Amino acid sequence: MTLLELLVVLAVVGVVAAVVLGAVRGGLDEPVGSLPPSGVPEGELHPADVADVRFSVGFRGYRMREVDEVLDRLGDELGRKDDEIARLRGEASGAGPRTEVASTGWTAPEGS
Repeated sequence: MTLLELLVVLAVVGVVAAVVLGAVRGGLDEPVGSLPPSGVPEGELHPADVADVRFSVGFRGYRMREVDEVLDRLGDELGRKDDEIARLRGEASGAGPRTEVASTGWTAPEGS
């Protein structure tokens, strides 16, 4: 047996022993996201905030999950603003506070 063969055998035996004894563990680390934030700030949204939104371009275009999250949030915020506008218009017309908004079907509690 040559010196090179002896070294290869010792290396293989050493790696196998390390795996058996638990010194070498398999598996991968938890994935870490590397996407930049979309640019939508927390709190109340304004038209300028929407204009500043930029989505990361993936292999085949925009990342659908990221776009869907922003669009869902924008839809919710706009719905709340529409409800508030309808309520304020009802109060301003002298009819008193409105309790139902037809566009969303949302019903406000009495006295609010």
